[in-house]
Amino acid sequence: MDTAKPQNPCTDLSEIRRWGAEGWEKGFAVSLFVSKVSRHINEKNNRNKNKEGKERGIKMDTQQMFQELDRLYAQGKLDEAEEKMMGWMKEGLDSGNKSLCLMMCNEMEGLYRNTGRVAQAVDMADMALSLIAGMGLDGSIHHGTTLLNAATARRMAGDVEKALSQYREAEAIFKNLGKTDGYEMASLYNSQIYQEQEEHEKALESLDKALELIKKMENSEAEAATTHVNRALSLMALGRLDEADEELKESLTFYASPEGVQSGHFGSALAAAGELAWRRGNYDQAIGLLEKALMVTQSRFGESDACAVIRQNLEMIKKEKEEKGITGAADKKEDKGGNPSHCASCQF
Repeated sequence: MDTAKPQNPCTDLSEIRRWGAEGWEKGFAVSLFVSKVSRHINEKNNRNKNKEGKERGIKMDTQQMFQELDRLYAQGKLDEAEEKMMGWMKEGLDSGNKSLCLMMCNEMEGLYRNTGRVAQAVDMADMALSLIAGMGLDGSIHHGTTLLNAATARRMAGDVEKALSQYREAEAIFKNLGKTDGYEMASLYNSQIYQEQEEHEKALESLDKALELIKKMENSEAEAATTHVNRALSLMALGRLDEADEELKESLTFYASPEGVQSGHFGSALAAAGELAWRRGNYDQAIGLLEKALMVTQSRFGESDACAVIRQNLEMIKKEKEEKGITGAADKKEDKGGNPSHCASCQF
């Protein structure tokens, strides 16, 4: 994959921020990269937004845009997807369609976040929140989902305090709107903020809430698998390896399916399984799983921070195996908690 990135047409952010300061009219659709949360909200708005797009001379309606992006994501053509989004962003700027610009800000935030370009993800999230404020949408469902994006980007950037504040603000909005049993709250409970703080008991409580909501939803196998992986990570950190094994078995059932193999989180599940194998002393199995995780992650996202972390863990495991003089597939060791470098946790 070509690693050169197309230039962002909104580099100085000035026009987007001017829009955010002027208070433009309401009504738009928000999206997340490989996420049902905001895509689910967008489905309700497609009819009005498609009409608006045609009135403003936009070449594709939002549903067609998402279909095109999903096709490119599935093929691993992320540079091409980024170019498409930047082109649509420029269309929005040129036509005065702030709804389209906001939608692209959120979509690109997710792309940058999932490919390890965290600083760019934070910039896009800030742009989106600026538009939310200027368009008079404070307290709306769109505000809540955009805050989820922003909080996740901040968490990945290491700004845990700001991320926690934004998660709490999003939670207050969802509760105020009565959105306590949908993808919005499930995504919030799956946010990994407690894992970032090494508060794994709290993380498990939050993930339990997410799973309870997800199981009530139709066609939510992917979200359930993601949640099982995240539960496994916290269980491993607490040294509860047998329970982690059961969680990973649940998730890998989905990832063995045609849909699961194409999921952006397949590599994360393999990396988690590799960590469990290492914790149990199954060095060869751990190395094989992490090598597969690296291959899957590279093919899906190209070179990213996640790839660097997987390589780091691979080198650590290979070095440990060599130091112990292990030649067989396994050397059973005592179960232990704690964490290697993490790339596996994921948000749907």
